[in-house]
Amino acid sequence: MIGFKYLFNKIQDVKLRDYLSFFPMVIAWIAKPLYRKKFQTVWLVCEEPKEARDNGYHFFKYMCLHQPQQKCIYAIKKKSVDYKRVAELGEVVEYGSMLHWIAYFLCEYNISSQKGGKPNAPICSFMELNNYFHMRNH
Repeated sequence: MIGFKYLFNKIQDVKLRDYLSFFPMVIAWIAKPLYRKKFQTVWLVCEEPKEARDNGYHFFKYMCLHQPQQKCIYAIKKKSVDYKRVAELGEVVEYGSMLHWIAYFLCEYNISSQKGGKPNAPICSFMELNNYFHMRNH
């Protein structure tokens, strides 16, 4: 059982924008059965919302060029200066969008070296720590 003090401290980490992202998450949770076939074998790759310059980007590039049989999707903001460079390599989803949430819930692996590799790090961490859903992420 989780103590009240622990829960209160965790809730304080959640910002207003985190609460606002709750709605696309709920819609994605409801809609995910419709996308199961599309995303069940996907490797979802991400770093920070507006960046593609670190290990995640180079891993995604390697997979797209040398292992195209494994479907990989990169999550990044469309307004990012790196968006076009990533989109030229392979499939991308808008970071934090409903589709990103769906891919996150259904992907075979969620690959990231950054805490920003989740649609909303505080909410996802809270859900994972408290076993609100079974994740297949490694």
